[in-house]
Amino acid sequence: METKIIPKWNKYIIIATVLVVFLFLISWLNTTALPAVMNVPMVGVVSAILALLFLCIGIYQSVKQPDLYSGHTFGIFLLLIVFALGGWHLFDGFLSFQKQDVSFNNDDITLAGTIYRPNGGCPCPAAVLIHGSGSQTRDEYRYYAYKLAQNGIISLVYDKRGTGSSTGNLYSGDYEDYAKDALSGMNFLRQRNDVKEDRVGFIGYSEGEWVAPLAYAVATKKPNYIVVVGASGLSPAGQVNEEIRIRLSSMGFDSSAISKAISLNEKVFHFQRTGENRDSLLTAIKRYRNERWFNVAEDLPQSDEELGQFEHYSWWRSVMDTNSDSLWSQVEVPVLFLKGEQDNRSRADIAKRKLKAALEQAGNANVEFRHFTGANHMILEWPLGKNVPPPVFPDGYLEKIVEWIFENH
Repeated sequence: METKIIPKWNKYIIIATVLVVFLFLISWLNTTALPAVMNVPMVGVVSAILALLFLCIGIYQSVKQPDLYSGHTFGIFLLLIVFALGGWHLFDGFLSFQKQDVSFNNDDITLAGTIYRPNGGCPCPAAVLIHGSGSQTRDEYRYYAYKLAQNGIISLVYDKRGTGSSTGNLYSGDYEDYAKDALSGMNFLRQRNDVKEDRVGFIGYSEGEWVAPLAYAVATKKPNYIVVVGASGLSPAGQVNEEIRIRLSSMGFDSSAISKAISLNEKVFHFQRTGENRDSLLTAIKRYRNERWFNVAEDLPQSDEELGQFEHYSWWRSVMDTNSDSLWSQVEVPVLFLKGEQDNRSRADIAKRKLKAALEQAGNANVEFRHFTGANHMILEWPLGKNVPPPVFPDGYLEKIVEWIFENH
Protein backbone atom coordinates (compact mmCIF):
# COMPACT_ATOMS: atom_id res chain seq x y z
CA MET A 1 0.00 0.00 0.00
CA GLU A 2 1.39 3.38 -1.02
CA THR A 3 2.08 5.81 1.83
CA LYS A 4 0.69 9.27 1.21
CA ILE A 5 2.96 12.17 2.05
CA ILE A 6 1.01 14.76 4.07
CA PRO A 7 1.66 18.32 2.83
CA LYS A 8 3.37 20.51 5.41
CA TRP A 9 4.15 24.18 5.84
CA ASN A 10 7.34 25.44 4.28
CA LYS A 11 9.75 26.38 7.08
CA TYR A 12 10.80 29.49 5.16
CA ILE A 13 7.21 30.73 5.01
CA ILE A 14 6.87 30.09 8.76
CA ILE A 15 9.98 32.21 9.40
CA ALA A 16 8.62 34.90 7.07
CA THR A 17 5.28 34.82 8.94
CA VAL A 18 7.07 35.49 12.22
CA LEU A 19 8.94 38.38 10.58
CA VAL A 20 5.70 39.82 9.19
CA VAL A 21 4.11 39.71 12.65
CA PHE A 22 7.24 41.51 13.91
CA LEU A 23 6.84 44.00 11.06
CA PHE A 24 3.28 44.73 12.19
CA LEU A 25 4.64 45.32 15.70
CA ILE A 26 7.31 47.68 14.37
CA SER A 27 4.66 49.53 12.33
CA TRP A 28 2.61 50.05 15.48
CA LEU A 29 5.70 51.16 17.44
CA ASN A 30 6.33 53.72 14.70
CA THR A 31 3.16 55.50 15.89
CA THR A 32 4.68 55.92 19.38
CA ALA A 33 7.64 58.02 20.52
CA LEU A 34 10.03 55.07 20.20
CA PRO A 35 11.46 56.37 16.88
CA ALA A 36 12.82 59.31 18.89
CA VAL A 37 15.19 56.93 20.68
CA MET A 38 15.79 54.30 17.99
CA ASN A 39 15.67 54.13 14.20
CA VAL A 40 12.35 52.29 13.88
CA PRO A 41 12.03 52.84 10.09
CA MET A 42 15.42 51.17 9.58
CA VAL A 43 14.35 48.19 11.71
CA GLY A 44 11.15 47.98 9.63
CA VAL A 45 13.01 48.03 6.31
CA VAL A 46 15.52 45.38 7.46
CA SER A 47 12.66 43.18 8.74
CA ALA A 48 10.85 43.57 5.42
CA ILE A 49 13.97 42.62 3.43
CA LEU A 50 14.51 39.50 5.54
CA ALA A 51 10.84 38.53 5.29
CA LEU A 52 10.95 39.07 1.53
CA LEU A 53 14.01 36.83 1.22
CA PHE A 54 12.44 33.96 3.19
CA LEU A 55 9.12 34.36 1.36
CA CYS A 56 10.74 34.16 -2.05
CA ILE A 57 12.61 30.98 -1.10
CA GLY A 58 9.49 29.52 0.51
CA ILE A 59 7.15 30.29 -2.36
CA TYR A 60 9.66 28.87 -4.85
CA GLN A 61 9.92 25.61 -2.90
CA SER A 62 6.15 25.40 -2.47
CA VAL A 63 5.56 25.74 -6.22
CA LYS A 64 8.38 23.40 -7.24
CA GLN A 65 7.58 20.67 -4.70
CA PRO A 66 3.80 20.75 -4.08
CA ASP A 67 3.79 17.17 -2.73
CA LEU A 68 6.11 18.19 0.09
CA TYR A 69 5.03 21.76 0.81
CA SER A 70 1.87 23.79 0.94
CA GLY A 71 1.39 27.44 1.66
CA HIS A 72 2.44 29.25 -1.49
CA THR A 73 -0.93 31.04 -1.69
CA PHE A 74 -0.55 32.23 1.89
CA GLY A 75 3.04 33.18 1.07
CA ILE A 76 1.88 35.41 -1.78
CA PHE A 77 -0.59 37.07 0.60
CA LEU A 78 2.27 37.72 3.03
CA LEU A 79 4.32 39.04 0.15
CA LEU A 80 1.75 41.79 -0.45
CA ILE A 81 1.81 42.73 3.24
CA VAL A 82 5.62 42.89 3.22
CA PHE A 83 5.61 45.20 0.19
CA ALA A 84 2.99 47.45 1.79
CA LEU A 85 4.56 47.72 5.25
CA GLY A 86 8.16 47.71 4.07
CA GLY A 87 7.35 50.33 1.46
CA TRP A 88 5.73 52.51 4.09
CA HIS A 89 8.77 52.32 6.39
CA LEU A 90 11.05 53.08 3.44
CA PHE A 91 8.98 56.09 2.42
CA ASP A 92 8.33 57.48 5.90
CA GLY A 93 11.85 57.07 7.24
CA PHE A 94 13.96 57.72 4.15
CA LEU A 95 12.09 58.97 1.07
CA SER A 96 9.61 61.53 2.41
CA PHE A 97 12.39 64.10 2.89
CA GLN A 98 15.88 64.86 1.63
CA LYS A 99 18.99 64.48 3.73
CA GLN A 100 22.43 66.04 3.30
CA ASP A 101 25.53 65.69 5.46
CA VAL A 102 27.26 69.03 5.96
CA SER A 103 29.93 70.72 8.08
CA PHE A 104 30.35 74.29 9.28
CA ASN A 105 32.87 76.14 11.45
CA ASN A 106 32.94 78.14 14.64
CA ASP A 107 36.47 79.57 14.58
CA ASP A 108 38.75 76.53 14.80
CA ILE A 109 35.95 74.08 15.66
CA THR A 110 34.46 72.08 12.78
CA LEU A 111 30.93 70.88 13.47
CA ALA A 112 29.59 67.93 11.48
CA GLY A 113 25.86 67.76 10.92
CA THR A 114 22.96 66.76 8.72
CA ILE A 115 20.35 68.92 7.04
CA TYR A 116 16.84 67.49 6.65
CA ARG A 117 14.92 69.17 3.88
CA PRO A 118 11.31 68.88 2.66
CA ASN A 119 10.74 67.22 -0.70
CA GLY A 120 8.43 70.05 -1.67
CA GLY A 121 9.27 73.47 -2.99
CA CYS A 122 11.42 75.82 -0.94
CA PRO A 123 12.69 78.32 0.29
CA CYS A 124 11.32 77.20 3.65
CA PRO A 125 11.58 78.25 7.29
CA ALA A 126 14.42 76.52 9.12
CA ALA A 127 15.51 75.47 12.60
CA VAL A 128 18.79 74.63 14.30
CA LEU A 129 18.24 71.96 16.95
CA ILE A 130 20.25 72.67 20.12
CA HIS A 131 21.34 69.72 22.27
CA GLY A 132 20.59 68.85 25.83
CA SER A 133 23.40 68.27 28.31
CA GLY A 134 26.21 65.76 27.95
CA SER A 135 27.93 64.15 25.00
CA GLN A 136 25.27 64.13 22.28
CA THR A 137 25.42 63.55 18.56
CA ARG A 138 23.01 64.46 15.79
CA ASP A 139 21.42 61.00 16.06
CA GLU A 140 19.70 62.07 19.28
CA TYR A 141 17.56 64.47 17.25
CA ARG A 142 17.26 62.65 13.91
CA TYR A 143 13.59 61.82 14.44
CA TYR A 144 12.58 65.39 15.29
CA ALA A 145 14.54 66.68 12.32
CA TYR A 146 12.91 64.48 9.73
CA LYS A 147 9.43 65.11 11.19
CA LEU A 148 10.04 68.83 10.78
CA ALA A 149 11.20 68.23 7.20
CA GLN A 150 8.08 66.18 6.45
CA ASN A 151 6.06 69.21 7.57
CA GLY A 152 7.84 71.83 5.48
CA ILE A 153 10.62 73.00 7.83
CA ILE A 154 14.32 72.59 7.06
CA SER A 155 16.27 71.46 10.11
CA LEU A 156 19.94 71.19 11.00
CA VAL A 157 21.17 68.68 13.56
CA TYR A 158 24.85 68.36 14.38
CA ASP A 159 27.31 66.49 16.58
CA LYS A 160 28.09 68.53 19.67
CA ARG A 161 31.70 69.73 19.76
CA GLY A 162 34.02 66.88 20.72
CA THR A 163 31.42 64.21 19.89
CA GLY A 164 30.73 62.17 16.77
CA SER A 165 32.54 63.70 13.80
CA SER A 166 32.85 67.21 15.27
CA THR A 167 36.23 68.48 16.42
CA GLY A 168 37.11 70.13 19.71
CA ASN A 169 36.55 69.09 23.30
CA LEU A 170 33.09 69.16 24.84
CA TYR A 171 34.21 70.31 28.28
CA SER A 172 36.81 72.83 27.17
CA GLY A 173 33.98 75.17 26.21
CA ASP A 174 31.18 76.77 28.22
CA TYR A 175 27.59 77.67 27.35
CA GLU A 176 28.71 80.70 25.36
CA ASP A 177 30.90 78.45 23.20
CA TYR A 178 27.94 76.10 22.68
CA ALA A 179 25.82 79.15 21.81
CA LYS A 180 28.34 80.27 19.19
CA ASP A 181 28.32 76.75 17.73
CA ALA A 182 24.53 77.01 17.32
CA LEU A 183 24.87 80.50 15.84
CA SER A 184 27.37 79.18 13.29
CA GLY A 185 24.75 76.62 12.30
CA MET A 186 22.11 79.33 11.97
CA ASN A 187 24.38 81.48 9.80
CA PHE A 188 25.21 78.43 7.70
CA LEU A 189 21.50 77.82 7.07
CA ARG A 190 20.89 81.44 6.14
CA GLN A 191 23.40 81.15 3.31
CA ARG A 192 21.40 78.40 1.60
CA ASN A 193 19.09 79.20 -1.30
CA ASP A 194 16.40 76.83 -0.01
CA VAL A 195 16.14 78.62 3.37
CA LYS A 196 14.08 81.73 4.07
CA GLU A 197 16.83 83.90 5.50
CA ASP A 198 14.49 85.82 7.83
CA ARG A 199 12.71 82.69 9.10
CA VAL A 200 15.48 80.80 10.92
CA GLY A 201 15.33 79.96 14.62
CA PHE A 202 16.36 77.60 17.40
CA ILE A 203 14.69 74.58 18.95
CA GLY A 204 16.50 73.90 22.21
CA TYR A 205 16.17 70.86 24.44
CA SER A 206 16.86 70.97 28.20
CA GLU A 207 20.32 72.63 28.32
CA GLY A 208 19.08 74.64 25.34
CA GLU A 209 17.20 76.74 27.91
CA TRP A 210 20.50 78.54 28.59
CA VAL A 211 22.30 78.06 25.27
CA ALA A 212 19.52 79.44 23.02
CA PRO A 213 19.09 82.83 24.76
CA LEU A 214 22.88 83.14 25.07
CA ALA A 215 23.08 82.64 21.30
CA TYR A 216 20.46 85.37 20.93
CA ALA A 217 22.47 87.70 23.18
CA VAL A 218 25.76 87.35 21.28
CA ALA A 219 24.26 87.21 17.77
CA THR A 220 24.79 90.11 15.38
CA LYS A 221 21.80 88.96 13.36
CA LYS A 222 19.28 87.49 15.78
CA PRO A 223 17.34 84.25 15.40
CA ASN A 224 13.76 84.85 14.28
CA TYR A 225 12.17 82.61 16.91
CA ILE A 226 13.08 80.26 19.78
CA VAL A 227 11.40 77.04 20.94
CA VAL A 228 12.55 75.42 24.21
CA VAL A 229 11.61 71.98 25.53
CA GLY A 230 11.92 71.36 29.29
CA ALA A 231 12.97 74.81 30.55
CA SER A 232 13.22 75.27 34.32
CA GLY A 233 13.53 79.04 34.71
CA LEU A 234 16.44 78.34 37.08
CA SER A 235 20.22 78.23 36.93
CA PRO A 236 21.79 74.78 36.33
CA ALA A 237 22.71 74.62 40.02
CA GLY A 238 19.21 75.71 40.99
CA GLN A 239 17.75 73.01 38.77
CA VAL A 240 19.85 70.34 40.52
CA ASN A 241 18.45 71.46 43.88
CA GLU A 242 14.94 71.45 42.48
CA GLU A 243 15.49 67.96 41.10
CA ILE A 244 16.52 66.75 44.57
CA ARG A 245 13.45 68.43 46.06
CA ILE A 246 11.08 66.82 43.55
CA ARG A 247 12.66 63.38 43.90
CA LEU A 248 12.48 63.34 47.70
CA SER A 249 8.98 64.79 47.76
CA SER A 250 7.71 62.17 45.29
CA MET A 251 9.13 59.45 47.58
CA GLY A 252 7.24 60.77 50.59
CA PHE A 253 10.04 62.51 52.52
CA ASP A 254 9.02 65.36 54.80
CA SER A 255 10.21 68.97 54.65
CA SER A 256 12.89 68.33 57.28
CA ALA A 257 14.62 65.65 55.18
CA ILE A 258 14.33 67.78 52.05
CA SER A 259 15.86 70.79 53.84
CA LYS A 260 18.79 68.70 55.05
CA ALA A 261 19.43 67.40 51.53
CA ILE A 262 19.30 70.86 49.94
CA SER A 263 21.49 72.32 52.69
CA LEU A 264 24.09 69.59 52.18
CA ASN A 265 24.02 70.07 48.43
CA GLU A 266 24.56 73.82 48.87
CA LYS A 267 27.71 72.93 50.81
CA VAL A 268 28.78 70.76 47.85
CA PHE A 269 28.13 73.70 45.51
CA HIS A 270 30.16 76.02 47.75
CA PHE A 271 33.13 73.67 47.53
CA GLN A 272 32.73 73.32 43.77
CA ARG A 273 32.66 77.11 43.37
CA THR A 274 35.47 78.00 45.76
CA GLY A 275 37.39 74.89 46.82
CA GLU A 276 36.73 75.85 50.45
CA ASN A 277 35.61 73.73 53.45
CA ARG A 278 36.29 70.35 51.87
CA ASP A 279 37.05 68.65 55.19
CA SER A 280 33.91 69.94 56.91
CA LEU A 281 31.89 68.89 53.86
CA LEU A 282 33.27 65.35 54.04
CA THR A 283 32.36 65.29 57.74
CA ALA A 284 28.79 66.27 56.88
CA ILE A 285 28.62 63.63 54.15
CA LYS A 286 29.83 60.98 56.58
CA ARG A 287 27.23 62.12 59.11
CA TYR A 288 24.30 61.94 56.74
CA ARG A 289 25.11 59.15 54.29
CA ASN A 290 23.28 56.50 56.36
CA GLU A 291 20.10 58.57 56.30
CA ARG A 292 17.48 57.12 53.93
CA TRP A 293 17.00 60.41 52.10
CA PHE A 294 20.74 60.62 51.28
CA ASN A 295 20.72 57.80 48.71
CA VAL A 296 17.34 58.78 47.30
CA ALA A 297 18.67 62.29 46.57
CA GLU A 298 21.19 60.66 44.16
CA ASP A 299 23.15 63.82 43.29
CA LEU A 300 25.05 63.93 46.58
CA PRO A 301 28.64 62.56 46.64
CA GLN A 302 29.00 59.64 49.04
CA SER A 303 32.75 59.63 49.66
CA ASP A 304 36.04 61.49 49.36
CA GLU A 305 36.60 59.83 45.98
CA GLU A 306 33.17 60.76 44.64
CA LEU A 307 33.54 64.35 45.77
CA GLY A 308 36.83 64.67 43.93
CA GLN A 309 39.06 67.73 43.87
CA PHE A 310 38.27 71.37 43.21
CA GLU A 311 39.98 71.36 39.81
CA HIS A 312 37.67 68.60 38.57
CA TYR A 313 34.77 71.06 38.50
CA SER A 314 36.18 73.70 36.16
CA TRP A 315 33.54 73.15 33.46
CA TRP A 316 30.68 72.92 35.94
CA ARG A 317 31.89 76.10 37.62
CA SER A 318 31.73 77.90 34.29
CA VAL A 319 28.04 77.11 33.79
CA MET A 320 26.42 76.25 37.15
CA ASP A 321 25.28 79.79 37.99
CA THR A 322 24.11 80.79 34.53
CA ASN A 323 21.18 83.11 35.26
CA SER A 324 18.11 82.14 33.26
CA ASP A 325 16.25 85.34 34.23
CA SER A 326 18.90 87.72 32.93
CA LEU A 327 19.26 85.78 29.68
CA TRP A 328 15.57 85.65 28.82
CA SER A 329 15.00 89.28 29.84
CA GLN A 330 16.92 90.26 26.67
CA VAL A 331 14.96 88.12 24.19
CA GLU A 332 12.54 90.04 21.96
CA VAL A 333 11.62 87.43 19.31
CA PRO A 334 8.66 84.98 19.54
CA VAL A 335 9.25 82.21 22.09
CA LEU A 336 7.44 78.91 22.66
CA PHE A 337 8.03 76.94 25.87
CA LEU A 338 6.97 73.29 26.01
CA LYS A 339 6.93 71.61 29.41
CA GLY A 340 5.84 68.29 30.87
CA GLU A 341 4.01 68.59 34.19
CA GLN A 342 5.64 65.32 35.31
CA ASP A 343 9.11 66.72 34.66
CA ASN A 344 11.30 65.34 37.46
CA ARG A 345 13.90 68.09 37.04
CA SER A 346 11.82 71.19 37.64
CA ARG A 347 8.24 72.31 38.16
CA ALA A 348 6.16 73.60 35.29
CA ASP A 349 4.43 76.31 37.35
CA ILE A 350 7.72 77.75 38.66
CA ALA A 351 9.27 77.70 35.17
CA LYS A 352 6.29 79.51 33.66
CA ARG A 353 6.20 82.18 36.37
CA LYS A 354 9.92 82.94 36.22
CA LEU A 355 10.28 82.84 32.44
CA LYS A 356 7.16 84.91 31.88
CA ALA A 357 8.44 87.58 34.28
CA ALA A 358 11.85 87.63 32.57
CA LEU A 359 10.37 88.05 29.09
CA GLU A 360 8.03 90.77 30.31
CA GLN A 361 11.16 92.75 31.25
CA ALA A 362 12.11 92.61 27.57
CA GLY A 363 8.64 93.82 26.60
CA ASN A 364 8.13 90.52 24.77
CA ALA A 365 4.41 89.78 24.48
CA ASN A 366 4.80 87.05 21.84
CA VAL A 367 5.42 84.23 24.32
CA GLU A 368 3.46 81.00 24.63
CA PHE A 369 3.59 78.25 27.25
CA ARG A 370 2.21 74.81 26.48
CA HIS A 371 2.11 72.27 29.31
CA PHE A 372 1.43 68.54 28.89
CA THR A 373 -0.20 66.94 31.92
CA GLY A 374 1.29 63.43 31.84
CA ALA A 375 4.62 64.18 30.14
CA ASN A 376 8.16 64.12 31.50
CA HIS A 377 11.22 66.31 30.87
CA MET A 378 11.48 65.34 27.18
CA ILE A 379 7.69 65.49 26.68
CA LEU A 380 7.26 61.73 26.72
CA GLU A 381 4.40 59.83 28.35
CA TRP A 382 4.54 56.22 29.58
CA PRO A 383 1.00 54.79 29.31
CA LEU A 384 2.08 51.29 30.45
CA GLY A 385 3.80 52.61 33.58
CA LYS A 386 6.83 54.76 34.34
CA ASN A 387 9.75 53.86 32.02
CA VAL A 388 7.84 50.85 30.64
CA PRO A 389 8.19 51.03 26.83
CA PRO A 390 6.94 52.15 24.46
CA PRO A 391 6.79 55.85 25.34
CA VAL A 392 4.39 58.08 23.42
CA PHE A 393 4.28 61.76 22.62
CA PRO A 394 1.26 63.58 24.07
CA ASP A 395 -1.37 64.63 21.56
CA GLY A 396 -0.43 67.80 19.75
CA TYR A 397 3.21 68.02 20.85
CA LEU A 398 5.07 67.81 17.53
CA GLU A 399 2.12 69.39 15.71
CA LYS A 400 2.27 72.38 18.04
CA ILE A 401 5.91 73.08 17.19
CA VAL A 402 5.21 72.97 13.45
CA GLU A 403 2.05 75.09 13.65
CA TRP A 404 3.67 77.65 15.92
CA ILE A 405 6.72 78.08 13.67
CA PHE A 406 4.48 78.73 10.65
CA GLU A 407 2.27 81.08 12.66
CA ASN A 408 5.34 83.09 13.68
CA HIS A 409 7.25 83.08 10.42
